[in-house]
Amino acid sequence: MLQAIVPYRWINNWESGDRATYRRLKEQAKQTLIRKAEKLIPGLTEAIEFEDAATPLTYERYTHNTDGATSAWSWNPNNKFYSKFSKVYIETPIPNLLIGSCWANQIGGVPGAIGAAWKCAEKIK
Repeated sequence: MLQAIVPYRWINNWESGDRATYRRLKEQAKQTLIRKAEKLIPGLTEAIEFEDAATPLTYERYTHNTDGATSAWSWNPNNKFYSKFSKVYIETPIPNLLIGSCWANQIGGVPGAIGAAWKCAEKIK
């Protein structure tokens, strides 16, 4: 997986008002990443079996995270939402309601969501 951090408001919010321009920009960004990685990993392009692209607008659409954040909370250890930066917090004040998503820990993202879902499954069984 290739990933680069890009601003939500890049080129007028990815020209989000024009779907054709948005798709072209997303494809252009994806190909640029592949081309740059190819310089470090010769033969990468030929080895790719599947490719897709996501922008901050994609993340916002599917996760509803503000400005397309990929991880839910802030990754800044100085800006803590939880007392321990990497701990997974699945408990809520509501009986039998657990948090099994990226919102269960400070780091969030896919790894955080998997860890939270795992802890929920273990607690339920």
